[in-house]
Amino acid sequence: MPSRPRPARVAVRGARARVANALAEVVNVSRTGVLIRAPYPLRPGSQWSLTLEIQKTALALSAQVVRCAPFLSGATQGAGLPVQHESALKFLGVPTESRTTLYEACGGDMETPRGRALNRILPVGALSLVRRCPRCRSTKVAKERRRHYHCESCNTSFVGIKLGPVRLAL
Repeated sequence: MPSRPRPARVAVRGARARVANALAEVVNVSRTGVLIRAPYPLRPGSQWSLTLEIQKTALALSAQVVRCAPFLSGATQGAGLPVQHESALKFLGVPTESRTTLYEACGGDMETPRGRALNRILPVGALSLVRRCPRCRSTKVAKERRRHYHCESCNTSFVGIKLGPVRLAL
């Protein structure tokens, strides 16, 4: 059975999560889940409503706890501070509008598995869920006029077409 690579985990500065009406520190986030540190344990297998505050945007998500373990740092062990718990949560059905913010925060590619396959077939262009330069893959793109865009990173002009939730850049 072929294994798929694990989505990249990214530490996002200033990100916070609210689970069970309590704040938790975000250790890292990926396209598929989040690792949080909170003063309380979460039971593996349980499902929670999660508000992830990332890039000045609050994302309302549903998540399932995959694992939970006490986090013992040198500072908490010797100082008598309360034990923190690290919980890994898997996102359940990320809404399209939240997916864009989440994927951009992870610095990852917005391509879908089908989009990656099409990008291998198409020798030029880029297929993604956000407006992206086909040359440098940057999201720093300005609209010049209908279907015409300009990349501010590599100074390239290109044509872009939106097909449902997917964008094609040529």
